[in-house]
Amino acid sequence: MSPLNAVLDLFMLWRDDRQRGLWDWDSTGLQTAVVVDGDPWHRGTCDRSWTVEMAIPMSDFEMAPNLPPRPGDTWRVNLYRIDRGVDGDEYTAWSPPGRINYHTPSRFGVLQFVD
Repeated sequence: MSPLNAVLDLFMLWRDDRQRGLWDWDSTGLQTAVVVDGDPWHRGTCDRSWTVEMAIPMSDFEMAPNLPPRPGDTWRVNLYRIDRGVDGDEYTAWSPPGRINYHTPSRFGVLQFVD
């Protein structure tokens, strides 16, 4: 999701350290909203912050062992962004992968479900 609310709706599959993206994936219930404190339409302006909110239907997590998740279940998750700037790219992640490759599940953070 970008500051302009452009969404990449993609399902990634992993097997033996190889990845494959299902580009025709479509989350029919995905809801998103973006708020920008600044002007995302013009590079170089003084943008201060942006906030993203999303609601992903639980049914989209069809590979999860339990739906809904049970207390104590843990999922590997990461949130990241790439800003393609005039002076080069900026890479930011909630759980930094240690290299410029965000498709590194072993480096994802842990989301734990509780009661």
